[in-house]
Amino acid sequence: MSQRDPRYEFIFETVTKYSTSSSVQFEEVLSNNNVTKFLDDPTTMLLACGINPKGVSMNLNVAPDADKQIVFYKNRAIHVDDENIPSVISVTSILDTPTQALYNVINKVYSPMISSGQYDPKVQKLISQLESNLGSIVRKQSHQKFGEKVDDVQSITDEIECWQLTGSSSHKLRDRERAQAFLEFLVPIKDEINSLDSTRLDQSIEIMERIQDHLDDLWKQVVDSGKPYGESRMAHLLDVIGMHWIRYIQRELSTLEVWSESYHVVRDTLTAALGVCDKYTSSVDMLTQQFWKRYTIQPWIGEKFVCSSMTMFSKRLDEILNIRVVHEQLIRLLSSQEQQQLHTDDAFKPFANVNALYCNPYTQPVWITAVAQYEKGLMPAEKKISGKLKKHFHDIEAQPHQLLREFQRYKELVVRPSVRTELIAERETLLAQLLTYMKSLKDEFTKRTSGYNRGKEQNQAGKNLPDLINIVVWARQLIARVTDTMATATNLLGDLQGYHDFKNECSQVNLEMSNFMKEQVSMWISEVEDLLSDQNNPLALQMGGKLMDLSHSDGTLKVFYSERLVSLLREVRQLTAFGFVIPQKIQKVANTAQKFYRHGVVLKQVANFYNSIDEQMLECQKLMMLDSAVAFEETIKNPKQGVAGKGDTMQITWDNPAELESYISRLQSAADRLTIENRKLRKCHFDIADKVVGLMGVDLLRQQSRWKESLNDVRGIMTTLQQQGFSSENMKPWRLHWDRQLYKALEHQYQMGLENLNNNLNEIKVEIVYRQGQLGFRPPLEEIKSKYYREMKKFLCIPMNFKGLDAPLSKSKESKEQLIFSSIIDLNASSFYNVYTRSEAQFQKLVEVLDDFKDWVVLGNVDLEQLIGEVLDDVQDWELNFKALKQRGRDAERLPNDIKIDCITVSTTSIKATIDDHIQRLMDALLVTLRKSAIADVGIIDKFIGKGMDMLSARPQTVEEVGAAKKQHSQLIAEKPAIQPLFKRADNKNRLLRSVAGGGVDQLNQLQARWDKLELLLESHELMITEQIQVMKNNTKAHIEAFLSKLNKFAARWEQLKPKNIDMDGDKHACEKAVASVKERRLEFNEVLDEYKRVVSECEHFDMPAPPSTDIESLEADIANQEKMWGLFEEFQNDVNNMAKEDWVSFRGNLHSLEDLMMSWSERARNEIKSYGEPTAILVRIQKEVEKVANVVPYLKYVRGDSLSQNHWVELYRLIGLPRTTDIAKLKVADLLAVSDAIKDNVDALKELNSRAQGEVSIREALTELEVWGAGAVFTLTSYEDNSNVELKLIKDWKDVLTQVGDNQSLLQSLKDSPYFKGFADKAALWETRLANLDDYLHNLNQIQRKWVFLEPIFGRGALPKEQARFQRVDAEYRKIMEGVAKDPRLLSLCNLTSLSEKLSNILDQLQRCQKSLNEFLEEKRSAFPRFYFIGDDDLLEILGQSTNPYVIQSHLKKLFAGIYSVSFSKDSENIISMQSVDGENVTLLTPVKIHEQVEVWLSSLTEQMKMTLQDMIVSCVGDHRSGSASPDKYPSQVLGVAEQILFTERCEEALKGGDIKGYVKELESQLDAYTSTEITPTNTNDRDAVVLQIKLRALILDK
Repeated sequence: MSQRDPRYEFIFETVTKYSTSSSVQFEEVLSNNNVTKFLDDPTTMLLACGINPKGVSMNLNVAPDADKQIVFYKNRAIHVDDENIPSVISVTSILDTPTQALYNVINKVYSPMISSGQYDPKVQKLISQLESNLGSIVRKQSHQKFGEKVDDVQSITDEIECWQLTGSSSHKLRDRERAQAFLEFLVPIKDEINSLDSTRLDQSIEIMERIQDHLDDLWKQVVDSGKPYGESRMAHLLDVIGMHWIRYIQRELSTLEVWSESYHVVRDTLTAALGVCDKYTSSVDMLTQQFWKRYTIQPWIGEKFVCSSMTMFSKRLDEILNIRVVHEQLIRLLSSQEQQQLHTDDAFKPFANVNALYCNPYTQPVWITAVAQYEKGLMPAEKKISGKLKKHFHDIEAQPHQLLREFQRYKELVVRPSVRTELIAERETLLAQLLTYMKSLKDEFTKRTSGYNRGKEQNQAGKNLPDLINIVVWARQLIARVTDTMATATNLLGDLQGYHDFKNECSQVNLEMSNFMKEQVSMWISEVEDLLSDQNNPLALQMGGKLMDLSHSDGTLKVFYSERLVSLLREVRQLTAFGFVIPQKIQKVANTAQKFYRHGVVLKQVANFYNSIDEQMLECQKLMMLDSAVAFEETIKNPKQGVAGKGDTMQITWDNPAELESYISRLQSAADRLTIENRKLRKCHFDIADKVVGLMGVDLLRQQSRWKESLNDVRGIMTTLQQQGFSSENMKPWRLHWDRQLYKALEHQYQMGLENLNNNLNEIKVEIVYRQGQLGFRPPLEEIKSKYYREMKKFLCIPMNFKGLDAPLSKSKESKEQLIFSSIIDLNASSFYNVYTRSEAQFQKLVEVLDDFKDWVVLGNVDLEQLIGEVLDDVQDWELNFKALKQRGRDAERLPNDIKIDCITVSTTSIKATIDDHIQRLMDALLVTLRKSAIADVGIIDKFIGKGMDMLSARPQTVEEVGAAKKQHSQLIAEKPAIQPLFKRADNKNRLLRSVAGGGVDQLNQLQARWDKLELLLESHELMITEQIQVMKNNTKAHIEAFLSKLNKFAARWEQLKPKNIDMDGDKHACEKAVASVKERRLEFNEVLDEYKRVVSECEHFDMPAPPSTDIESLEADIANQEKMWGLFEEFQNDVNNMAKEDWVSFRGNLHSLEDLMMSWSERARNEIKSYGEPTAILVRIQKEVEKVANVVPYLKYVRGDSLSQNHWVELYRLIGLPRTTDIAKLKVADLLAVSDAIKDNVDALKELNSRAQGEVSIREALTELEVWGAGAVFTLTSYEDNSNVELKLIKDWKDVLTQVGDNQSLLQSLKDSPYFKGFADKAALWETRLANLDDYLHNLNQIQRKWVFLEPIFGRGALPKEQARFQRVDAEYRKIMEGVAKDPRLLSLCNLTSLSEKLSNILDQLQRCQKSLNEFLEEKRSAFPRFYFIGDDDLLEILGQSTNPYVIQSHLKKLFAGIYSVSFSKDSENIISMQSVDGENVTLLTPVKIHEQVEVWLSSLTEQMKMTLQDMIVSCVGDHRSGSASPDKYPSQVLGVAEQILFTERCEEALKGGDIKGYVKELESQLDAYTSTEITPTNTNDRDAVVLQIKLRALILDK
């Protein structure tokens, strides 16, 4: 057989695996031209194999009609060989429609892979969009094809999308509503399932319960005229949700190594997973077997739903857990050696390659095989375990319950066949004991149920349960115990012979208990039905009856929702849950009661709260909750808020749910408010109690800050409550209560403080100090006493200054309650005497402390060195003092640092330091005096030796020195005997000094050697004197010869070097050089004179001839003459140079000093000429120099340069010949004197230059002043808050700003008249433009600001809505400009804003339009109500803007109506009910005037009502007068006056007609007497009625 082509083989095998129902032969593939072309032709990129029942077709294009297709395609254009098959050919399958296939591959393969985060987000987004769109298309196609079939629903998401498609694609409203209704419950289910990703197993039960509720709601969802959720669809949905739970459990267990991890971890995790599985199964059972079976609208018809996948998965988990339990029990029973022998560690090897958590028909055989291998490996261990269990059970067979527990503990091992066989005897024993136990249960049941009477507590199963439910629960517990026992016996004992008898016994017991339960339920049903039929006391709610009733006898509140009805609800709910069928009648009553159960419970809570709130309130806080309590009671008494009526019409009944809900809400709100207030107040009360109780233990003296802190906390609590709305007046009892408690705490601590006041006062620290030779205290004793008694007074006055919690209403009037604190002082005044007595004793002790330190400071009053110098002389004196001083220092160290005298702490640190200082000073003084004494002795010796050696060592050079040396020698010989004893004395002092101070006088050791040397010099002194005299004679001769030689040399040099033939007119340098030469020769000649005098002196001493003096005298005269002449010239040059060195800028203001100098030298030169008799060359030179400088001085004023600019200086330098680069700051007077000729030659040009510079300076200074003003001129801004409380900066001081701009414009105009203006024209033009623009801006901005400030509050309140848009635009633009001004307040910053002039003109125009509209609006309102003309625009705008604000109305009505001072409003402030005069007269309007937005309308109504009311009152008053019942109290003064005038006119007419004028006059006089005799005395200034009555009577009297 030849080898097949691997390329064809690849295609053949791939197609064969997919075409299971269609046969295909390799030869067909090999002979197919399309296959060959695909493999060999690089350009053929695709081969499609269509698989149909008829066969397989292979085409180069995808066939649209094939059921299944396998598509081979190349990744690149290349022929296929056997090596590149894997890299070139890709394979994909199309098992459904192309759209479905594309969606599946993207959804299952590419979308999860690309969404992993390693790819470009844009690609992820595109793939997600493609997946979403394809999914919608696929589901839509599937929905169109199959409708609502559930075959394609594999997840809760699929189910939701199916109904979404139904809702969006259906043309029937009914179907869309049905879909939407179902989605309302499906979406929450999806959300709950999605939340499982972040939920642990032990927390997932709650999610399952919520899903159960959603499923129950979904099933019971009934859509009008629409089909409910189908049973088959619900079954499929339950199965899908079950799969979700399975996948969730598998995911949670995926990290658990079930065969290797700790047994306890595996057991707990698997138990939790099994709990989830069991919960799901029980939930589904409850829904399909109980809830939905009994749902009459749509009952569950089929059997209960069983999720086979969940059942299988739960069974697998149970098997895994059972294997781990068996293995754990084996490990527990086997020893370590037995475990090694039986290889228990390898027990789980059969499961190594088995994933135990995946459970399906395909994995089941593998699992069964692995379990079988595990069982086989377990058999050797079971034999050992059987014996151990047998022995263990035998030991406890006498304890039935313990034996049963142990069997249950090892039930997994016991049920194994081999172990079961070995434990037959033990199991027989257990069966017998269980049978006995079951009979005892039966006897107990019979005993407790015989003659049973419900109502007794013998069968109580739980608290707060109805009797019937207790019975049923107890019976069900017994049945459960029997059932559990039977289930245990079935597993452990089911193969024993006696098991059937045991089973029958258990069944009989269960049957009896079940019959008993049914009997009790039947009795209950009959009892309830009888109660329902009772007409006198019906059990059911009376729907038309009242909710509650407030008893007038005891004031208690009763709710008409009986406790029996609540009990019935519980019974019905529990019995239904237990599976009992409740009659429809009872069910209906229970449903009605359930419907209003929440309301009934709330009402009962409210009633209980109402009946017990009085006990819950603290007596002192009741007044604080009065308003809430009244509001609560008002709500109870008047259920229908705002409805007028009486009796039953005010009641709310059960059959009106809306009113009931609203009423309960109001009741709860009122009760909650009262409860919250009570709790809050009680909490505050007990918080304050804790603080006050705490104060009982807080020291009033030492811990006043804690008292203040606690009191501030208490006041803070009360202030907070007051800020929260509690009336200060209502809080007064509570404040008084705590004031009395504070009184107790304060008095207790006050008494405690008085007992220990002297000890417990704030510590007063005192120091003993030594000042000015006296002991004293710091601070002084008087200050200590003052501080002490001040602190004492502060404590004693604490009660007087103590401010309680019930503070007085004003500072000038204290409340009586505060006096309780000050009374503490009076009650404890008897203790004050002891306090002051102890105080005086305390200060006496303090004074006595000083006496203890007086002896220690004696040394401070003497001069120690002087004292020691006077007293101590010998070495022994110093030794004794050193020893005594050491002992005194040790005594000083033992002095205490502090001395405590009650609350006064006396610090001795300072005085101890002083004592130590005194001791140290004495020590130092002793050492110093000792050292001084030793040094003094040494000094005397050293001085003597030094003086002697100096005298004897110097060789005399002159005769005087020789005589002095002889005399000094004789003196030394005489003083020597007195110096020798000082050596021993100084040595003793030095030794003591070394022993005490560690160092002595070092010079003492050197003195002895020097003394010996001195003695040698004394002996050889005579010989040295004789030798020195002979030497001195020989030296004198040599000195004479040397002097004569030196004199000749100087004379020759003088003749040669002295000044002569110098040009006095030109060579200034030569003159200066001559002056220096003369000075130098004078110094040399002085040395020659000194030597001449010395030689002459030596010659006279040795009687030798002196050298002649003729040459010396002639040289002296010649040098003096030269010095005089050249000294005068040097002095002149120095004076001129000193002025020439000064800088010109500083000197130019003092030209007169130069002129004065020249005049003085001119005068001096003339005087010198007179003295010489003829002019010398030097004097002539001085006169010429003076004349030259004096001539140039008048022209220097033209080069002062005060007003010259830099350019002017350059021109000046050019004229006088100085360099252009000359710096004016460095220009000297000498520079100008050097060019004096040029200055004189150009004097006219210099004059013209100065004039021109002066004119330009004036212009430049003016422009500079403008620049400075422009840089520094700023707006003065002020803060302004607009109607929205937004702060804005506005400009003030407009007049100053505009004046500055105008002045600067005038200044610029004046500069144009200058002849030198042309050079500054450009700059001036720029400023002229700036100032003109700035003037325009400022005038416009000023007008805009005034108008904006006027209009902004008006438009800010919402006036003129039509103009709001215009003003808002202007407002925004203006604010923007002002924000810029605020950021840069410089005036010139306005010139930098673009188009500012146009903006300001536009803003001004728009504001004028707004103001015009405003004026028109106000004129319209004034036309509608002319009284508005009485008030200004601001007041009118305020009225229009706040037409319903009572406070605004009150403030402006007096301006609109002369007689109305104020008005009174209704409680809701919506109506004006009366008006008052300034004196307090009140007139109630006939009809209240309603306030609304149209202010001119209701003001007109007020005017009309005022007229009608006064008219009605006048008519009434006239009628009362006629009937004789008129009273001034009843009517206002104006009405009384008008009525009197009417009656007067009427009575006058009658009197005139009847001729009885005199009688009427008497009548009027008697009436006037009655008015004037009436005495009305107001009790106080607030007695308004009396004051008003006085005014009325006064008006009546004046009218009479």
